[in-house]
Order: sequence, then structure tokens, then C-alpha cells
Amino acid sequence: MIEVAVVGFAVAALAIPSLVAVLHFSEARVRAVTEATDTATWVARHGSPPDGDPEVQIDVVIDGSLVVVEAAVPVTVLGIEFTTVRATIERRTQAPISPYRSGR
Repeated sequence: MIEVAVVGFAVAALAIPSLVAVLHFSEARVRAVTEATDTATWVARHGSPPDGDPEVQIDVVIDGSLVVVEAAVPVTVLGIEFTTVRATIERRTQAPISPYRSGR
């Protein structure tokens, strides 16, 4: 019975950090997509980038009649042997520039 408890603990010790890492990467992907899309839409309508999340790095390039935005979200998760692993999730999107920009 003790062997089953030890094996169960070992499996949980490996599985739980892996699941948490997957959740963190998934959340970072959603944040990057949202920030890139929202910023591209805002710049296409208003002409200048909005104040956004300071953790997210935003790069805006206006290419002719398109606004191209790349968002980078840093992610830190626990790795094997409780080390920290850092990664960056990047997403790129574009939006056409509106001919009727808002005056707000």
C-alpha cells in the first residue's frame, strides 16, 4: 500500500506542474492575441497606440494601408526540479486603416 502512495505522489509531483505550465502558456497566448488584435484595431481607427498592459511588449508598424502589430507576453513557469523556465509568447496581427478615423 505504501508503494502505491509513493508512486501516486511521484506522478502528482510531475503532472501538476506540467498542467500548471500548460495553463500559463495558454493564458499567455490568449493575452498576446487579445493585445495584438485590440491594439491593431485601435491604431487603425485612432492613429496612435493606446496605453496597454506594461508587461506586454507591443510593436506597431504602419505598412501602407495596414497596421501590423506584434505582441510579446513573457511567461515564467516551474520546470523540472523546481527551476524556473522563462519563455515569450508572440502573436502578430494586422488591421486595415479606417478611412473614417475617430475624432476622440
